[in-house]
Amino acid sequence: MKTIDQVSIRQQNVASIWEMLSLQPHLTRKKLAEGTKLSLMTVTNLIDCLDKQHVLDFEWEKQADLPGRRSAGRRAELISLCDTRHAWVVLDLTDSHFRYYALTLNAHQLPSSFVYGYDQQLDYSINLTDFLRQVRTVIDQEQKHREILGIAVVTPGPYDVSRDCIRNKRVPELNKICIRELLRKEVGLFDYFVDEDVKFSVRAFSAMATGNDNDMLYYLYMGEGVGGAALYNGTVLRGRNAVAGDAAQLLMPSGKSYESSLSIRAFAGACGIADDPDMNSDQLQAAINRCALENLPVYQEALFRAADTTSRMLHNVIWLLDPTRIILDCPFIHLYQEQFIKQVRTRLSALLGSDLEAAEILISPYEMRSVLLGASQLLSRKWIDRVI
Repeated sequence: MKTIDQVSIRQQNVASIWEMLSLQPHLTRKKLAEGTKLSLMTVTNLIDCLDKQHVLDFEWEKQADLPGRRSAGRRAELISLCDTRHAWVVLDLTDSHFRYYALTLNAHQLPSSFVYGYDQQLDYSINLTDFLRQVRTVIDQEQKHREILGIAVVTPGPYDVSRDCIRNKRVPELNKICIRELLRKEVGLFDYFVDEDVKFSVRAFSAMATGNDNDMLYYLYMGEGVGGAALYNGTVLRGRNAVAGDAAQLLMPSGKSYESSLSIRAFAGACGIADDPDMNSDQLQAAINRCALENLPVYQEALFRAADTTSRMLHNVIWLLDPTRIILDCPFIHLYQEQFIKQVRTRLSALLGSDLEAAEILISPYEMRSVLLGASQLLSRKWIDRVI
């Protein structure tokens, strides 16, 4: 447990200011004080502290130019996170289509982001090394005018710190690689934070937690892989093997995992789309959308089956974790997400009966991938803890 002292309190207060600025730029010190419930003097001191790190922009508030009205008093200074001098980097290794994202401090995606073209003729480790060398080139050339404040490495399974390796079933080749050692060798000596995709993503919804002692938020992602994570009082649950909350690995009566029936590839198969390992999740999504437009009955049948399977899996989650809210993040049901969520709620209520109160089930509201938002939040908090 982290010791509560003056330093940690100061870091938490800076994090609160940062969160407000990331959600709404151009805020005055007064607005920040009201939003964080800190004194105006405390906010001013913390703003000065952040300004010394060159991560803020300032501009004067424009006053209304009304006829017959004279300007009176001092104009308020508007504060924003700086979008030009720094960047976060996110490396997504959750499948063979490695992705590089560069984000501003406000988590806006920069144009240098790219998806790696995996060569099936070459070994996985060779492809990964080549991708990281491309990342280094992009950072050196296209991000040379920005300071990289931290790099998040998104993986398909838990990270074992003591062995410097990933443990997962989706990309078994990744388990053999000392990931942090390889990153330092090929990309450089940056501050790396390696974690599972869903454990990054669940952080994006921390604002939805009420902060009550019994508040539990559960996040479920269904895409190239399927996974879940739980957030309790702002802390991501992990457990001995760092797999807490991963309901997708629970077994169905058939003996298969829920992930095997709920991934985007399984859903594409249910829509009659041939499995092609060269197709990435974006291409599969496009094929599923075509099915929804051209063969709606087949798509709806796949949708209802997926909703039924999802509700059975969440039934187990409710009994194990008893979450207050469940966030579903599922790109391939986007066209009919209201229909899908209604089916899940109905089926889940029937499974629970009248004895238990069902959790509030919501669809992820973010257009940007939640993993990027969660990663930027973690990177900003780690940076604050390091420099404040």
